[in-house]
Amino acid sequence: MSEERFSTMLNTFNSEGEKFFTILKRVLAQHRVVVAVGYKRYHEYITSLYNQRHKYKGGEGNLKMFVDWYRNKFLGGDVFSNQIYKELKKHFEEVQVINFYSPSTRDLMTNIYCNVLPNALHSCTWHIERRRKLPATANPSVEVWPTDIALAAMRNGLLPKEYSEAVATKNDETLLAKIEVLSEKIEAFAKEINYTLPWECISQSEQENILNLSLHYEEDLLPYLFHSQNGESDIRKSFSNFVQKNKFCSVDTASVIQDEKWRAFLSQSN
Repeated sequence: MSEERFSTMLNTFNSEGEKFFTILKRVLAQHRVVVAVGYKRYHEYITSLYNQRHKYKGGEGNLKMFVDWYRNKFLGGDVFSNQIYKELKKHFEEVQVINFYSPSTRDLMTNIYCNVLPNALHSCTWHIERRRKLPATANPSVEVWPTDIALAAMRNGLLPKEYSEAVATKNDETLLAKIEVLSEKIEAFAKEINYTLPWECISQSEQENILNLSLHYEEDLLPYLFHSQNGESDIRKSFSNFVQKNKFCSVDTASVIQDEKWRAFLSQSN
């Protein structure tokens, strides 16, 4: 369950005056309950959440800059793994943290069956053997800025008419395919003309706040990891890498679509 969904349930779930956990514990009373809480570093969590929430799903899309989204959502406070863990510990005896930075967590299901669930020896063995037989896979992050430019161009009528026709007829399947292809073309075009993207980013003080929260949350939830030989330095390196890759930014699409080279390219992008 996501942190966002969990927070909503904590705040709104009521039945005949009883809170969510009272009902849940009653339902699970005859079972041994082991609760697993996944941990991802704060700066990685918020950028991942932004990308998930703004992934293009059809229509005109949800074109919201990271700066605006971050300030509207997070400055008022949010529920993160630490708060979830502490709340769960009030109600359940066995609450474990799945540390996504541990070598044993490279395969999530193997970790759950081998390290989280009690007495799951057969399932653990099966997943270990399965893991050995499968080739190593990567899950690279996908750049969102090409899609942002595509959506901005579509909203401003710069694309061929079949895009607006697909929006008007609510043909989301066609739009999804066309926007995906156009996004790839946009990324390639930017490289071809050696275009320097105009970024809009959160402020330096906001970046420092995110870094400090990343450090604080890890020390609070996983002190053994934070105080290990490379614990704090790993967080700082990861954060610095995110800054260099403009993860806390969005492309200034308004500036891009005013550029004559881009306007000519986009108008001919079938």
